[in-house]
Amino acid sequence: MAEFGSLGHFARMDLFAVAPYPKSDFQNDPKTQAVITSAMRRQCKRSKILFITMAVVFFTAIGCGLLGFPLVTIVGLGVMALIFFPFAFMLLYAPTRACPRCGTRMKKDWVILESGRSGEFLICPTCHIYLYTHRTLR
Repeated sequence: MAEFGSLGHFARMDLFAVAPYPKSDFQNDPKTQAVITSAMRRQCKRSKILFITMAVVFFTAIGCGLLGFPLVTIVGLGVMALIFFPFAFMLLYAPTRACPRCGTRMKKDWVILESGRSGEFLICPTCHIYLYTHRTLR
């Protein structure tokens, strides 16, 4: 979210900045990249809402259990489990897209970014187009 800058000040990172693909013969398609970036912003927002909802349901269920309402606790933990499945699906599943030029299914490729993290790209080997999916791992 934020990194330390010089002299201990916080500098905000742009989570949705497009990282360049390391192979120079590939080019980004700005129109399709904007669609993917917008979709990832919506998915990130939905994930935050589901996580906060899951946490509120959990603490409410535990609080009701401490106050002597075991049935509310059991129902609350069941609801939390139901919320967990779409949350996990949104975090793990990343759909692929069709190439904007040739229409074939783009391939997923993980490469090391300049920051040292690995990032996921969608590439079309025939058209030499890449799209950054904004999914990264350490």
